[in-house]
Amino acid sequence: MSLLKNKNMLIVGNEHPVLLDLQQILKREGAVIFVAPCSPASLEDIETHAVDVILLNHLSDDVECPNFLKLLNERRTTKALPVFALVQNTEAAIKTVLMEGAADYFTPNETSESMLPKIKQLFGQPDTFSGSNIFAVPNDETTVRLGGKRLFIFEDDPFLQNLLKAKLELNGVTPTFAPDGLDAVTKIKTVRPQVIVLDLMMPKKDGFTVLAEIKADPELKKIPIIVFSNSDSDEDKKRVFALGADRFYVKVMTELSTLIESIEDLAP
Repeated sequence: MSLLKNKNMLIVGNEHPVLLDLQQILKREGAVIFVAPCSPASLEDIETHAVDVILLNHLSDDVECPNFLKLLNERRTTKALPVFALVQNTEAAIKTVLMEGAADYFTPNETSESMLPKIKQLFGQPDTFSGSNIFAVPNDETTVRLGGKRLFIFEDDPFLQNLLKAKLELNGVTPTFAPDGLDAVTKIKTVRPQVIVLDLMMPKKDGFTVLAEIKADPELKKIPIIVFSNSDSDEDKKRVFALGADRFYVKVMTELSTLIESIEDLAP
């Protein structure tokens, strides 16, 4: 049985050839497809149809589409909802949607088939290309023990927050989360974590700024920092290591078990 059978997917935005092709592929996999315009009213469809995944046409001519992620973030909901955004294949466009809360992105030059493994990995199938699956929460016999450790995690995606929390609680620790970088130093001093996990593409204040602030503070500068980001550019890697990060992992290429083992390795 397909992992996508009976999963509810909302396609938001005007029609695009990539999304039209993907829609047919998802239907063949058993997914239930709903289509809506980029409108504040479409947010109601999320609850009405119990949506599991949103596919957003960020390229749409509809002026509301570039604002839809912001509208979604402002909407108060208890359900963690991953969004895949169709964007231009430029670093600026990709960083924008990731900072606004998209779980992942795809570009017009990608094939519809290449998107399928990315969507399936949300529900437990490893990525065909990397062999990894950050979203799965395996229950294996080699569980890393982190009981008693204090962790602070900067992550704005509620879906990934929930998965990290679940995996870490299996290891005996309840982490503290922050969805953005505002007042980062003050928040960290309150928790006094032994390890910090830091996303780069966050709203309000990005991870580069937060990292620089932490390393500039005499009380915090020795805390190990793991950067866990969607970015995989060499420029970003060089920049975070120059700022003092200890490890760098790309989300879609890293299993959560690897991240947990790195936390255990760095925690004093």
